[in-house]
Amino acid sequence: MRGAQLARQWKILKLLETRKPGLSVAEITQEIDAQPRTIYRGLEALQAAGFPLNAGHEEEKSYWKLLEGFRTIMDPINWTAGKVERPTLEV
Repeated sequence: MRGAQLARQWKILKLLETRKPGLSVAEITQEIDAQPRTIYRGLEALQAAGFPLNAGHEEEKSYWKLLEGFRTIMDPINWTAGKVERPTLEV
């Protein structure tokens, strides 16, 4: 069960990273095929873990997005969907 939660949270992060204006919970739900409450729990867990997520409102739409500079915070690790690559240090 924990592995499924982690995979779902990873997918949420990857979606939010690629959609700069942000996504609503309904949009994330459609992309990940999960219940809205499950998505809310995932977003809350990611925030508690220190990921820079922000909930906002524009017109009548609520959305979630990663704050600017997310990539800078996560560097120097290259986060990809398939694997994590650590940079090699040149001596």
